[in-house]
Amino acid sequence: MRERCFKRFLNTQIDFISWLGNYLVALDIIKNISFLQLTIRPKRMMFLAIDGVAPRAKMNQQRARRFRSSKEREVLISEYIAKEGKMPEVESFDSNCITPGTDFLHRLGIAFRRWIAYKMETDPFWMNGAEVVFSGGDVPGEGEHKIMDMIRREKAEDPNYFPGKYKHCMYGLDADLIMLR
Repeated sequence: MRERCFKRFLNTQIDFISWLGNYLVALDIIKNISFLQLTIRPKRMMFLAIDGVAPRAKMNQQRARRFRSSKEREVLISEYIAKEGKMPEVESFDSNCITPGTDFLHRLGIAFRRWIAYKMETDPFWMNGAEVVFSGGDVPGEGEHKIMDMIRREKAEDPNYFPGKYKHCMYGLDADLIMLR
């Protein structure tokens, strides 16, 4: 039943900036993308997007959120030290490193471009299947907005478009994905 449902999608769009807090290593993200690709099996396009630089208002919101989380992190570490008398053995992840424009996201973009190039040379799906589009952190805009812009542009440019012609499967962990239309 589940497999039949997935086979109907022509397009798959994946916004994976939100995975970075859970999967710190590019290899883990790549494994998840491969799993989604094999599960969903897009027939026409797979669009992968990493957040780029956000509009100014969003940057202010993100800065405030990061400042708050940094302060909360300091408090948690201080409380742990007060209780245990030592630094935590497991280093916590600082989500500030996944901010657009950071070295981490730059290197991640390079890793994905290399992985996509490798898959295009070695994997039949990537060679003969759906078109694969990657929008990295060097392209302005949040991943989910890049995806929606691509969907809207595709609709506008297709003279034979009719509602329901393209079926999309959009995946990401951002809570605002459901609000996009």
